[in-house]
Amino acid sequence: MIKCAVSIHIFKILFMALHTRLYFE
Repeated sequence: MIKCAVSIHIFKILFMALHTRLYFE
């Protein structure tokens, strides 16, 4: 359960980073 939460958290961070890169490009 904790691993799942961590995976989702990491996925959200990666998604936000990608979205930010596309926004600033």
